[in-house]
Amino acid sequence: MDPGTGLNFVDRFGEEAGEALFMAGVAMLEQAVARAREGVYGRWKYFPAGEVRKLRRDVARALRLVHEAQRVQDLVNEELRELSRPIDEMLLERARAERRAGTREAERVRLIKHAARREGREATEAELDGEA
Repeated sequence: MDPGTGLNFVDRFGEEAGEALFMAGVAMLEQAVARAREGVYGRWKYFPAGEVRKLRRDVARALRLVHEAQRVQDLVNEELRELSRPIDEMLLERARAERRAGTREAERVRLIKHAARREGREATEAELDGEA
C-alpha cells in the first residue's frame, strides 16, 4: 500500500483505520491457526508439506496486513502530531510563563526575608503579601 492509498483509507475510515487493519490481521492469524488445527485430523496425515505451505502462506498474508496496519497507524499518528503541534507549543509557553511567574514571586519573597534578617527582624505577612 503506497502512502497515498494509506491516507485515502484513513480519510475514509478515520483514526481507527490502523487499528481496524491490525485487528483484521490478528483475526487472519487466528483463522490460520484454527485451519491448521483442523487439518491435523485428516489432511496432515497424508499431505503434511501442503499443510505447512498453506499455514506459511496464511501467516504471511496476515503479517503483511499487520505490517500495513502499522504503516497506516504511523500516518495517522504523524497527522495527529502535526495538528497538535501548535497546541503543544502554546501549552509549553504557558507552562514556562507560569514557572517564570512562580520564580519571580519566590525571588521577591526571598529578597524581602533577606532584607528583614539584615535588619535583625522577621519579615511580616504584610511584607510577604506585598502590602507593605
